[in-house]
Amino acid sequence: MVRSVGLAWRRAARLCLGLGLLLFLHPTGEAQEVRRGVRLLLPPFWGPAGLASGAGLADLFQFCISRAGRVRVVDGRSLLASLPEEARWRGLVVGEATELGRRHGAHVVLIVQYAIRDGRLAYQVSLGDLRGKTHWRQLTLPDQPWAEAHRLHRALAHEVLRLLDPAAVAPEERRVMAACNQPFPSWEALVLHGQARLREWEGEGEAAAAMYAQAGDVAAGFALPLFRQGELFEVLGSRWRAAGAYRRAIQADGKFVEAHARLGDLLAESPRRLFEQALVAYRKAVEIDPDYAEAHVGLADTLAALGLVDDAMRAYRQGFRIDPWNVRAHLGLAHLYYAEKDLFHEAVAEYERALELDPSFLDAHFGLGDMLEDKGLYQEAIARYGRVLALEPTHTGALFAIARAYEKVDVKEAIAGWTRYLEVAATIPSEREWLDIARGHLERLKRFAEEPQAPGR
Repeated sequence: MVRSVGLAWRRAARLCLGLGLLLFLHPTGEAQEVRRGVRLLLPPFWGPAGLASGAGLADLFQFCISRAGRVRVVDGRSLLASLPEEARWRGLVVGEATELGRRHGAHVVLIVQYAIRDGRLAYQVSLGDLRGKTHWRQLTLPDQPWAEAHRLHRALAHEVLRLLDPAAVAPEERRVMAACNQPFPSWEALVLHGQARLREWEGEGEAAAAMYAQAGDVAAGFALPLFRQGELFEVLGSRWRAAGAYRRAIQADGKFVEAHARLGDLLAESPRRLFEQALVAYRKAVEIDPDYAEAHVGLADTLAALGLVDDAMRAYRQGFRIDPWNVRAHLGLAHLYYAEKDLFHEAVAEYERALELDPSFLDAHFGLGDMLEDKGLYQEAIARYGRVLALEPTHTGALFAIARAYEKVDVKEAIAGWTRYLEVAATIPSEREWLDIARGHLERLKRFAEEPQAPGR
């Protein structure tokens, strides 16, 4: 029920914190924009062949640029829902894109108009920097034959990386350019892939999954749609179909490192806790791409779950040496400092770094709340759980925890909290085992509230 960041934290007992916990009571880093990730608004590319092909081209580029640890691409579903209807066919103009980017909290906006002439692909690019005073650049990239069209994405990635502050670190730039070096699939496969993306964003999950499979079948070696299918199956709650999709992506392209790592995630987090198999998947990912921070972090989570704490800490450190913006690495290390090393101040520093990088990181806020509650600082814990709920009002872990914490300070609020949890969790299968516990708390509190209170009680 509780959503947690790493296997080490999931297996850790509730922690005793010691002195200095009040350092956590004031959120850190929320004004330090330069240290956070860069949020990129990336609408489907637009051109004469329609929205599906543009969505396919945009996703090829998204896969490349997302290998930069700082880049967070705005969710496609929310973007599509807010895209002006006419812009789906004619593309966004600069003024619309600026307004849309600010609405989604984007720092950078990328608009690409594509054209195909005599088997050659051309891009006309508008690149907007919304940090501080808005600035737009117009670029025309030299057209390329389809067999060399990936060169356009190399050039485009170079322009986006130039906007990032601080300057790109070498490992992430190498990873981005390596992804951009992959040849484009056939046009038919690209269109099918784009159609699948649009279906997914429109909430048609099963139809999108089928189209991803078709795209993978049409172009041998085109592993991206199979990987996206795996991600979609995870969202749909079908873990083993997701694992099958990642395995098919690996069969299509044995060096598709993200598929190896995501397969490791599924194995490690499965009910059977297949840690040894997960280690094989993560180690394969690290072997293929030593600069892939997520593989090091997944490896660290699994090593920690197996009790190999020092090895896990080394893997976490390697993860954020490669990608200093990787909040999972900092958070996982903080958990081990608490649970295994009893090094309070070191853990404080790692938590602070994670929150500086991403003040909206739900798992960090939730973990803080859990520890504050464990320390007996119930009001502070309630405030921290409240931060989670401000970001995600239906976060069942926070709803459960805030009701539990309120029991210590305010019976009426606790009753309201348990009632709210039960309303949200009632239809969620994964919450089933927690519902009876919540009902038990609620019934006991109601009886308590109805009892006559003795003087001084």
